[in-house]
Amino acid sequence: MSLKNNAENQNQQKNIELTIVERIVAGVNNEPREIRVRFKQIWNVPSVQLNFQYKSGIREFLVTPTNEKLSNAIISALTDDMEAIREIKDQEQALGGTENFELELFEQFLSERKNRLTIEDDFKANDGTRYLHAKFTVAYHRVVEFYLLRTEHLESLLDAAKAA
Repeated sequence: MSLKNNAENQNQQKNIELTIVERIVAGVNNEPREIRVRFKQIWNVPSVQLNFQYKSGIREFLVTPTNEKLSNAIISALTDDMEAIREIKDQEQALGGTENFELELFEQFLSERKNRLTIEDDFKANDGTRYLHAKFTVAYHRVVEFYLLRTEHLESLLDAAKAA
């Protein structure tokens, strides 16, 4: 591998790939039957997974590193507000986020109280660790899913949301 290729690879890892953003825009514009989104850490990098299911039966699965601006733009796109994601499509974005990226987004969804929350059966890892499986319905067949480690903090967030 040449020095130039290594520098290009490092630059790509620090920025969100605009080709993926273009595919996200195209996916939403193709009016899929269903869109499922999951925010999570992949190799300690805030990331987003999108699963589009089209009327033809074809499924498209995209994964990309993300930052707060792209995450919010994707959420807006789920409700057919494409302005923010089109802006991102036209400019490079640096990666960014915290170690608790997924939990922070979950807390944001809980505090906004504008999307229906469904709590599914816990996911249990092979070692017995339990993860909350929560789904927020943003629009018809537009779902954001979270798998979060069951902690005291998470339980207190859920209790407060149920009491409100």
